Amino acid sequence: MASISPRKDSDGNLIGYRVQIRRRGHPPQVRTFRQKSEAMIWSRSIEGEMDKGLFVDFSEAERTTLDELLDRYRSDVTPAKRGAAAELSKIAVIKRHPIVRRPVAGITGADLAQYRDDRLREVSPATVNRELTIVSHVFSVAMQEWRIILPRGNPVMAMRRPRTPEGRTRRLGDGEEERILSAASAYERTSKAIRMASIIQLALATGMRRGEISAMRWEFIDFPGRTIHLPDTKNGTARSVPLSKAAVAILQGVVRRNDGWVWGTDMDPHSITRAFDRICARAAINDLRFHDLRHEAVSRLFETTDLSEMEIARITGHKTMAMLSRYTHLRAGHLADRLDGKRRGG
Repeated sequence: MASISPRKDSDGNLIGYRVQIRRRGHPPQVRTFRQKSEAMIWSRSIEGEMDKGLFVDFSEAERTTLDELLDRYRSDVTPAKRGAAAELSKIAVIKRHPIVRRPVAGITGADLAQYRDDRLREVSPATVNRELTIVSHVFSVAMQEWRIILPRGNPVMAMRRPRTPEGRTRRLGDGEEERILSAASAYERTSKAIRMASIIQLALATGMRRGEISAMRWEFIDFPGRTIHLPDTKNGTARSVPLSKAAVAILQGVVRRNDGWVWGTDMDPHSITRAFDRICARAAINDLRFHDLRHEAVSRLFETTDLSEMEIARITGHKTMAMLSRYTHLRAGHLADRLDGKRRGG
């Protein structure tokens, strides 16, 4: 039977009723209500569920806020991720929203839809989706590893994600590659900057990401075998990239440093982006990002070689054909030639 006892303040005034239920095989259940009738209804409901074997203990979810879950996730899960620094920044943003003060047992899809709408007034749909992905993983880890049972399961699954714009389709136009390389060479001479001309050429020849390029070390380059090993990639899977003769020539023209890094110890992805943006400004080229060079490289592999989709995915590091297709924008003229039976590159 449930035990219902009055709760009084320091002056002896009645402020509510405390219900305690103890049943063999079940964790103790304790809750306080303002009205005795509410306490009785709740106790009968819980005992009825226990009698029928339907009781599920949501007490931990009821006393744990989303803010507390985020703190635990930030401490236990995030440090093991490759993008830990970026995720910590996103978690800090999420924690500023009022929803984090609520117990997770009461958070619904509608509540997260309100979070979505609030954030869409400040940032892009892609940013909101990245934040919701973190929140969703927090709930999943809480249920699967921390044994926190949520009444409605993962509430992120009960809401509509914001639609993101179609992926970029920017390809290099006529003469743009030459203008960029010319501006890059001039940029190096005037600023004694990093070897951006070589980096741009290598990106176009291999389709490597800027983070993979910036982290290159000589010890991972096999010139006789014409490969470069990438032990640390964006998707967490190491891979080896075959090098064309042009890519080998580019790397052989780079002066070796004593620190073992191809581009120097001070190289990082953001340095590449900043330099590339300045070079595009010098070349009077608009709306071109360094990552667009990866799009261009992948598309050229389809247009100028007989490699299969699987072989190209092995080179570029795409795990699925769907992801690969996002980075492939074939020119209509090449497709027309293919319809006439012309070989790629022929």
